[in-house]
Amino acid sequence: MELGCGTGHKLIPIASDGHPCVGVDFSSDMLAEAQRKANERGVAVEWVQGDMRAFDLGRTFDFVFITANSLLHLHDAEDLVSCFRSVRRHLAPGARFVFDVFNPSVRLLAEADGVRRTRESLSFMDPDRGNVSVDVAEIYDAPAQVTRGTWHLSTDSEPDFVVAPLEIRSIFPQELPLLVSLGGLRLVERFGDWSGRPFAVDTPLQLCICESAGLKARARSRSSKTRPAERHASRTVDRHFYSPRRTGVPATKLPPWSDRSALRRLLRLTGSEGFVTALRAGKLPVPRDGGGTMSWIHLADAAAATVAAMDKGVAGQAYNIVDDEPVTWGQMFREHASAAGTKSPRRLPGWMLRLAAPYFATLMIDTSMRVSNAKARTELGWAPTLPSYRERVKALRS
Repeated sequence: MELGCGTGHKLIPIASDGHPCVGVDFSSDMLAEAQRKANERGVAVEWVQGDMRAFDLGRTFDFVFITANSLLHLHDAEDLVSCFRSVRRHLAPGARFVFDVFNPSVRLLAEADGVRRTRESLSFMDPDRGNVSVDVAEIYDAPAQVTRGTWHLSTDSEPDFVVAPLEIRSIFPQELPLLVSLGGLRLVERFGDWSGRPFAVDTPLQLCICESAGLKARARSRSSKTRPAERHASRTVDRHFYSPRRTGVPATKLPPWSDRSALRRLLRLTGSEGFVTALRAGKLPVPRDGGGTMSWIHLADAAAATVAAMDKGVAGQAYNIVDDEPVTWGQMFREHASAAGTKSPRRLPGWMLRLAAPYFATLMIDTSMRVSNAKARTELGWAPTLPSYRERVKALRS
């Protein structure tokens, strides 16, 4: 099955080799042309009009593919994940899902200033018109990770015989496996082009081979050796969050449904030890203007609030467990750097952060969460012992 099959340029040759094939596309005009071409060659292909974001053909396939950057017409992360989930439902046991998307070039994205330029690498030979050159004028929408452009196709005798808009998303190498995983798939291999060249920073494509993330794959993941950093984070959470000295509750009295995994993930991402380690390595830049404002909490205060909620909380109610002073990411990191005796974090413009680390940049630049702990104070009788980030950092120094 091919998603985004267009006029059948790739699927019809496969079907002509005797393989039963299904092509899915959103455009009825494209499918009509595909049917005409298949009829000309005497090839049987099942053409289905559908949306790759959500489709259900009621059967499974041994091989599913999306090529020629067709996946990048889905601009939202939610749509990409929905597509991957739909694909997963259509994969037979042992089946493979293959797609290719371009490998974003920071240089080209930075040059997307709306000026029309010739792209020599995109020129091609048309059987009727001869050599066709391609000019592109585009801008890059960094928050959306979408390049919005106009393509001009010309020959020496017929300039601009096609002028068409094109908007395609960029999927950066580090976010791609995450999107695939959220869709219930596992990235098996990634190549840099269709010849099987290893994927690298300068390769033009991300050619991805995926399989369903079934029970066996999850079992392998669970049984694999835990990385040292994860073991350290686990011990830190156990010591600071579940310690009877910290909580006043014997470990044997903790409820059986207590799930530590979310806390461990949180610590790896935003714990003070993780901040200091990244700052010392010079790997924790901040937005030039400081970024969004967040509400924070010390693990010991979070533990005390949890105990108070188990004792006095009302079932079904939610409590904001935060300190009294929201702070920007930049302020937080600078305070940690000062406490650790290391250099202040490098301040970068937002557009550069978005190119380098899209999700992290979105969290730091676009996300602000100022929440109040008043309800927890009133109903739980709880208050943070370290009411601001300044007190927490001072505690680190001691």
